[in-house]
Amino acid sequence: TLLAAIREGTVRRIGDPEAGVRTPHLIVLPPTLVFNWESEIARFAPGLRVLEYTGPSRKKLDFTGADVVLTTYELVRRDIDDLRERQFDVVIFDEAQAVKNYRGERSKAVRQIPARFRLCLTGTPMENHVGEFFSVIELALPGLLGDRTRFIREANQNPNCAQLCRSRPFVLRRTKEKILRELPPKVESNIHLDLTRRQKEIYSRTVAAVREEVAAAFADKAEQQAGIVALAALTRLRQVCVSPALLDPDYNETSPKLEYLATQLAEITAEGHAALVFSQFTRALDTFEHTLRANALPFQRLDGKTPTDERRGLVQDFQDGTGPGIFLISLKTGGAGLNLTRASYVFHLDPWWNPAVENQASDRAHRIGQTQTVFVTRLLMRHTIEEKMMELKARKQEIYDQIVNQSASPVQAAKSGAITREDMAFLLGG
Repeated sequence: TLLAAIREGTVRRIGDPEAGVRTPHLIVLPPTLVFNWESEIARFAPGLRVLEYTGPSRKKLDFTGADVVLTTYELVRRDIDDLRERQFDVVIFDEAQAVKNYRGERSKAVRQIPARFRLCLTGTPMENHVGEFFSVIELALPGLLGDRTRFIREANQNPNCAQLCRSRPFVLRRTKEKILRELPPKVESNIHLDLTRRQKEIYSRTVAAVREEVAAAFADKAEQQAGIVALAALTRLRQVCVSPALLDPDYNETSPKLEYLATQLAEITAEGHAALVFSQFTRALDTFEHTLRANALPFQRLDGKTPTDERRGLVQDFQDGTGPGIFLISLKTGGAGLNLTRASYVFHLDPWWNPAVENQASDRAHRIGQTQTVFVTRLLMRHTIEEKMMELKARKQEIYDQIVNQSASPVQAAKSGAITREDMAFLLGG
């Protein structure tokens, strides 16, 4: 729709048309999605002249004659002194949750881009707390929500503030359920596995150490700082659930998760299907690679270390079927924006409690172009933090629904997505 508007001139340009003054539209996005936008423009609006503002020589580029300029959030942060001297008509911020940290340098930079109109696109306008929602809205419509501190306080206390956030004049929610009625179903399931004897011993020792660390942190530090310590401690427990090898390179026993997943992938690919495997930990992907090679299962991988110029090829090879049917993807790098509809199976190796982020990753396969039912599977270890975290997901979903979901009742918004002392007592069983 956006591309059609640009092509047909529905989206006006700044300047005097009679004098031939033109200003391009700017699209700011994660680096992984530059090639995706280029291919989509070529598909739906081939007449648009696209300029890619990337690479070491980008500052020498002439924007004259360009209809659309593509660049990344990081390059805007680096080059804002130059970019704020230019003029753009419409600026589109794709995956706008990239600026959820209002006080971050990236957010400060993008707010300085001169434009007639700004539009933020995101499937996760709020991942943890209402402050992130404020940051996205402030980028699109500065001043609309007023003072940030006051807004967050009222959103946490006043049901009417949640109602305001759902107002349609500035938030348009386009859900697949309403728009893509022909989309095949998405079937979600949880697979519960048992720790090995040695893995259980390591997990128990790690829980004991984590309890001491967290208790000391909440006793000696402010709750927000203690929450950071708690998150780091929880990460170790989650890694043990995948495989103790993530913490101890000398650990050489099998991992129930990795062995189960390899078996499933062998069956799936033998039947001609393709699958995505998501993990928050690159070490988990490293370890799983050894399991895949041991089982002679070909795969490809995308993470933060994958060069930008290689990412396009990996996605294209996967989509057109010339690449392997197993695609390992780090959640942070490939969890949003990509079209990977060749896959009809999605696995989450280490599920996290944030449903918005997890759903975005799963929807790399469940989107326009998908013709098969998509099966989404989370791998959980019994009697561990992973099962407890599934219960905490309800809190994150509640925050999201109260602020964004048009059908939700305007009940009091949940206060924050941060880890509290009570959360840790629940997760650690004491």
